[in-house]
Amino acid sequence: MISKQLSDILELFYPNNCISCTRSLSKNDNILCTHCFHNLPYAYYTQQENNPLDQLFFGKIPLKFTTSLLIFQPKGIVQNLIHELKYNNDQKIGALLGTLLSQEILSVKNLKPIDYIIPVPLHKNKLKSRGYNQLTSIGNNLSKHLKAPMLENVLTKVNASETQTKKNKLARWENAQHNFQIQKNDSLKGKHVLLFDDVITTGATMESCAIELMKTQNITLSIASIAHTINF
Repeated sequence: MISKQLSDILELFYPNNCISCTRSLSKNDNILCTHCFHNLPYAYYTQQENNPLDQLFFGKIPLKFTTSLLIFQPKGIVQNLIHELKYNNDQKIGALLGTLLSQEILSVKNLKPIDYIIPVPLHKNKLKSRGYNQLTSIGNNLSKHLKAPMLENVLTKVNASETQTKKNKLARWENAQHNFQIQKNDSLKGKHVLLFDDVITTGATMESCAIELMKTQNITLSIASIAHTINF
């Protein structure tokens, strides 16, 4: 057992602070302090007919269901969470966000059971340099709570495109076209597949992935993300 003195020393050099506001966490807090957790900007898309993601993809790809857990705001709580997960591989954040997104999806009445979960893939070069896909920890928790396997090798990213961060809407769409390829997988035929990403902005990446998945016979496709950037 760690002594009180050693615990105080560890706290001094490795403080257990809120990922957003940096306040010290209480023993009952995890990642976020109570204040920041209760101020997460939930999207509540599952409670809306024709929600903003439905509108974004309308007429482009046939979808059974769409949702985002949170609204992405520059320099806000969500950006801090995504940044720590994406660039510092904080698995606790992925677990938390995956669990919260699962609860949101499970709250939808009469939703057709999801058979498989597929994350948006990283290009092999980026995966090699980063060492991980930030979506894996989210997907593992989606898989656990939705009781559906996650398939990480069905979609591959075939072009190492430039980062989308500073691109405008048209440039993002052009950058995402023909970037993904589906691997032959007969198990997806006639199944309900959930495609997910961390953040949806213009929808170009999801659209490109969805077009590939829709090549599968009788597939039903739904889309989810941790966050949605609005007013882009």
